[in-house]
Amino acid sequence: MNDERPDGERFVDEAEKPIPPRDTWDELTTNQLIDLKLLMEEKLWAFGKNPTITRVLRPAVAQLEQMIAARSIS
Repeated sequence: MNDERPDGERFVDEAEKPIPPRDTWDELTTNQLIDLKLLMEEKLWAFGKNPTITRVLRPAVAQLEQMIAARSIS
């Protein structure tokens, strides 16, 4: 499916890769969790100087790492 607009226009406030709600992370595959972790790390790097954002992103990345590790063990 092509999400591109017919005129090629793209709005900055539209998420290219939306972050799924935390309460749905258990339903994601391991590969989806890894992709989500990478996306969150990119955002953490991009907004690393903003303490409000990093306060949310760091625990989220840590939670994703734990979820990925738990799945790789089983």
